[in-house]
Amino acid sequence: MTGHSPQPTAPRARLVHTPHSVAVPEGSSLLAALERAGRRDVPVGCRNGGCGVCKVQVLEGDYRCGPMSRRHVAADQQDQGFALACRLYPISDLAFRPAPTPVDDLARSRAISS
Repeated sequence: MTGHSPQPTAPRARLVHTPHSVAVPEGSSLLAALERAGRRDVPVGCRNGGCGVCKVQVLEGDYRCGPMSRRHVAADQQDQGFALACRLYPISDLAFRPAPTPVDDLARSRAISS
């Protein structure tokens, strides 16, 4: 009889307010896992942490980040859970949402002032 350790399960990343989640294998970014699963919940840009297109906010869970442009994710934003999905590596299950874009913010401010 051989003793096999059970394979650890990959963390799952869940888009908030939906039932959709994807497994994120160790060493894979959130963006790569979403693309592999055919999900289009997060816009895709350069895939290298420089353009800011794939910005998300993690609301629950633990993760680590690779190098990201501070032009797109300032240190105070990172403290609030913002990161670029192409540089976000889940350590535990997590819940995320795409970050609001400047267009979203403009539409919201116009709706409030109307």
